[in-house]
Amino acid sequence: MHSQSFRALGVALALSCCATVHAQTQPDPAIVFGRDVLNPRTGESSEALFVTDRWGITLAQVTSPRDGVRDAEASWPPDGGHLVFARYGGGLESQLLVVDRRGERVNRLTSGQRDDHNPVWGPGSLIAFESAPSNSQPDCLRVVDAQTRRQRETFFAVIDYNGGRTDVQSPTWSADGNSVYVAASQPAGRLGEAWFGDVYRVEVATGAATRVAQVGLDEPAYGIIAPDGRTAIFHDEFYEDG
Repeated sequence: MHSQSFRALGVALALSCCATVHAQTQPDPAIVFGRDVLNPRTGESSEALFVTDRWGITLAQVTSPRDGVRDAEASWPPDGGHLVFARYGGGLESQLLVVDRRGERVNRLTSGQRDDHNPVWGPGSLIAFESAPSNSQPDCLRVVDAQTRRQRETFFAVIDYNGGRTDVQSPTWSADGNSVYVAASQPAGRLGEAWFGDVYRVEVATGAATRVAQVGLDEPAYGIIAPDGRTAIFHDEFYEDG
């Protein structure tokens, strides 16, 4: 049996330029998480979102996806009123939806032939997320306004050192809401014998991107920017028998 594991590469980037990254808080602290839900009539399961208080006393289910559908990657807005999340499965590309804390109103935020995922709610009504076009191109950074549903492609993707494209990872808002930080793992050399972990600052209004940090890697890795914005950690993902 294959089990999924993660191995940290032990690299961290000092990001003094993004020390003021937006930290999401809610007036009434709560925790959102996913849980498998079994349908007793069909024997099929789905993954729904639940909200609990920080002491685990109250518990409320806020989404009810149909069989085989997974709701995940939820993010709070600054006022804590609604959740944005990604919905996977059901024969469609993953899309973003918004739901109120009671689960009474669920509205689709994105649509089209793209896989939209990993949303991060920034200041106001803006949401940054990763979006993969249907033609197998890498993830790009997009921003959508939760009120108007207007979208814009802010940063199409990172151009790697061989002229190809690579995914953006881990979008993280700046405190002023004017920019989004993203990580990228890029090959270097014709044979991909070396890799770099990069962090970019992307201006939301213009889409201009500036590389603000870089570290050498031994192999492909996924970058995560810490909530305080001071560090980024790159780790690889591997499978082992057991």
